[in-house]
Amino acid sequence: MALLLHVSLQKSLTLDIESLPISFRLVGAIVVVASAFIVANSKKELGLLAGTFLFGLGVLEIALQVAG
Repeated sequence: MALLLHVSLQKSLTLDIESLPISFRLVGAIVVVASAFIVANSKKELGLLAGTFLFGLGVLEIALQVAG
């Protein structure tokens, strides 16, 4: 049953981030940046948040490339 669900989800979720309109990607980036500015109390914290986010994004990209 889980295999059938996975196969059906794989066929229906063939959406790539690059195929989205630029407005959706821009809104997502604005939300992430705004939340970082709200949470950070100093420039050092903002830099640490941004660095951690970019590191996690890089790890996620590598994991997705390896997993296929």
